[in-house]
Amino acid sequence: MMKKLVILSVLFSIFLVACSESNITQNQQIDTIDIVETFDMIDTLYNYYTFEEALLEHATNIVIAQYVGSRSFGDTHTEFEFIVSESLLGEVTERIFVFAEHGINAHVHTHNQHVHYVPGDLEFVLGVYYLLPLIIINSPYSGNPRDEDEFVFILQIVIDLDEPSNSTMYSEYLDAHVQGMNFNEEATTEEILSFVEDLAEQIKEENSWEFIFIRSENLKDIIEGSPYVLVIEVTEPLRLSHEQSVTIWGLNDIYYATVIQALKGDLQVGDEIVVTFFADTVFPGERHIVAVVPLREGSTWYDFTSRNSLFSLEQLDEIMSILGY
Repeated sequence: MMKKLVILSVLFSIFLVACSESNITQNQQIDTIDIVETFDMIDTLYNYYTFEEALLEHATNIVIAQYVGSRSFGDTHTEFEFIVSESLLGEVTERIFVFAEHGINAHVHTHNQHVHYVPGDLEFVLGVYYLLPLIIINSPYSGNPRDEDEFVFILQIVIDLDEPSNSTMYSEYLDAHVQGMNFNEEATTEEILSFVEDLAEQIKEENSWEFIFIRSENLKDIIEGSPYVLVIEVTEPLRLSHEQSVTIWGLNDIYYATVIQALKGDLQVGDEIVVTFFADTVFPGERHIVAVVPLREGSTWYDFTSRNSLFSLEQLDEIMSILGY
C-alpha cells in the first residue's frame, strides 16, 4: 500500500502548495488542529509525534551531512545548505538545500504535555556532522530551478553526531521524545546509526511510494521515465496563478482535463483528471500531450514528471515511436 506523506502543519504544506496545491487537497492529510493568526506570526496547533513515529510516517530521506551555510529565502523562509557524506534512506545529490519557515509558532499537544517552538529557529556549526531526517520537496514547477535536491526538516529533528546529547526535536533535547534509545552523553555514533538504520529499513519495507522528478531534457528519457503519457483536452481551471497565496516557489495553473488517449498508463478515454501546469502555458479547449505521475495511488490529480513534460500534438508520432507503437 502506498505510504501517505502526511504534512504536519502549515510549515510543511506551504512548500508544497506553491508547487501544486493538490498536495493538500488530494495527496496530503493535514494533521493541523487549528490555525490562529496573531500579529505577524501564525500559531499552528497539531498532534504530537515521537521521534520514531515522525520518521516512520514522514521521512522520505535520511542523510548524514555537514553544514555549509544559510541565507534568507523570501520574507519568511531560511535556506540551509549541506554537503551530504552518506545517505541512509533515499538517493540524494551531494549538495542539498533544506528550508525552514520562521513565521510560525508551532504548538504540539498530547493528553499530558504541550510543546511550543518556532520551526525556523535552528542553528548549525560548521564542520559538525549532522544526521537529518527530511521530506523531499523537489518539484518540476519550482521557479527556483537547480540541480540539487531540496527538502524541509521534520519537526526540527537535528541529530548532532559529534555531541549526540545536543540533538534536538521541537527545540527541546531529542532524548525527551525518543522511545527506543537514550540520546544522552553515553550515546555513541554507532548506536545512533544502528538505531536510525533500523527505522530506515522499516520505511523501505512499508513504503511503495516513489518520487519521480526527471531532470533530463531529452524527450526519450522523459517519456520512458514517466508512468503516464496522455493526450488530454484542457477543460476548465480549478485554480489559476493569480489566485495563488504563495508565489515565491513559482506560478502555476491547475486545470481539469479530459483524457483523449492514454499512450502510457492505465487511464481510459474520457477519464476526467486534474493536471498542474506552468502558469499561462495552456488554456481551455486546447489539446496537448503530457508526461505525468499521480500524486498517490488512485488519485485523479497528476503532476509533471519533469520541467519539460508538456508536448504539442505535432510530437505525437515521435512519442508513439518511443513507446513502440
